[in-house]
Amino acid sequence: MVSAQVVGSAPVPVTGASYARSRTKLFIQVNASTYQGFSGGVVTANGITVAQQNQMFALDLSIPWSANNPAWIQLKSGPTQAYHSAVVSTDEQDFVTFRNTPSGSITNNLSYRFSILANSWMQSTIKVQNPSREGVVAIKDPTSGLVYLAGGFQSDDSQMYIANLDTDTLSMFMMPSDFMSDRFFYSGVYLKSRKSIIYFGGTNSAYSSSPSISSQNLITEFVPSTGAWSNFIPNNSNPSHRSEFCMAANEDGTKVVVFGGRLDSSSYARDIWVLDIPNKLWTQGPSLSEPRASSACVLAGNTFIAWGGSNGQRTVDGTPILYDLNTNQYIISYAPPPGYTTSADVFGNNGNTNSNNNNNNINRSGGRISSSSMPGDDESASHSIIIIAVVIGMVVVVAVAALVSVYVRKRRRIEYVAYSERMERGGVYNGGSGSHNSGNYTTRQSTSTLNKKPAPTDCYSFDEDKDNIVKPAKALTQDTIVRKNSIQF
Repeated sequence: MVSAQVVGSAPVPVTGASYARSRTKLFIQVNASTYQGFSGGVVTANGITVAQQNQMFALDLSIPWSANNPAWIQLKSGPTQAYHSAVVSTDEQDFVTFRNTPSGSITNNLSYRFSILANSWMQSTIKVQNPSREGVVAIKDPTSGLVYLAGGFQSDDSQMYIANLDTDTLSMFMMPSDFMSDRFFYSGVYLKSRKSIIYFGGTNSAYSSSPSISSQNLITEFVPSTGAWSNFIPNNSNPSHRSEFCMAANEDGTKVVVFGGRLDSSSYARDIWVLDIPNKLWTQGPSLSEPRASSACVLAGNTFIAWGGSNGQRTVDGTPILYDLNTNQYIISYAPPPGYTTSADVFGNNGNTNSNNNNNNINRSGGRISSSSMPGDDESASHSIIIIAVVIGMVVVVAVAALVSVYVRKRRRIEYVAYSERMERGGVYNGGSGSHNSGNYTTRQSTSTLNKKPAPTDCYSFDEDKDNIVKPAKALTQDTIVRKNSIQF
């Protein structure tokens, strides 16, 4: 049973929250502390922290909602963290964060794991040299389940850390110096269409209060299965280089959105860009009225959603930004893509916001939801509908075949009776009898008085086993007519 703290219906907007998506949820951890001149997961005004928040929420992507009333699900708050990164495990049962605050990194533990089913937190056993390093983004390869953290958590940024969530272990290798060196607060996404990870943006320092933008305004591509590195070069110019921006890809890896960010030490971006991966083309959308950096975001079908962040002076309000890639316009309501509304999730929710299950105690704006075990990755109600339709079709075919068989057998019996009557009218025999024993027809001999007309030398009978009229192997004599398998109708 999933339980949760009930402290509110929606998260307080913050800057620098960790976030990751499952099929139909955007999970956001907004726990906070302030240190090193930065504030993450905190509410700020005029550059000053005015509040700290400990919150864990999920935004439901399987049901429609308006920007003024998002479908938030409240979960149990976790350990104090800020400017950290996160992924959801391949089986969608765990939300895993990477990076630890200085106060929590005494033991050098890097990661925390939130069980979505149990609604509880536990600390990972993974330890690193410098777990409080900022600006390292976790990106999961869904084909292997491994998590890649370019830059790593040690004294330099030369390592690619690889976290295995199944074994709770960490490995690493040296990255090429001409691709990912001197890059922090970059963003990246996994592309299903290319089975690769692409990286964009970043600064030259993880801790400087006035970081400068890296001179590499390139899209770097890494293929986990081969370890190959290259530059992904679009057919038109990349957006202005930036850091602390939001980047999201759609499910099939054909579209990528870059949103907002920090352009230098004092200016922030308010633009939005969409990269068409197959055609390698950037398209710029209309800019927002105010800048936005360090937001949480997701791309659900063709709807881009961003929440939280800073405009450079203060934390923005809690109204999500919704952008429609089909119309290239900002919108005020969210509609789930096809397939989202029928996909079961870890909460057992199939798009019903008004469950009456009294055993639920997850707080959700608008109502309660049920809890259940996690289905497999490919299970959904649509699959069940297909299976049911196939079964019904097979039943109909079998039923029709049975009716045809009964009809044919009945017709043959009728033909046999008609044939026998014709024979009687012709003077072959009078009478005849048969018997039935425990459902099986038995052979009896029947002697009839011969009429004046000569009897035929043979007589047909109805074979019940072969479902046919058969001719006896031996001809009948003039004195006695043997009628085999006589059937009473």
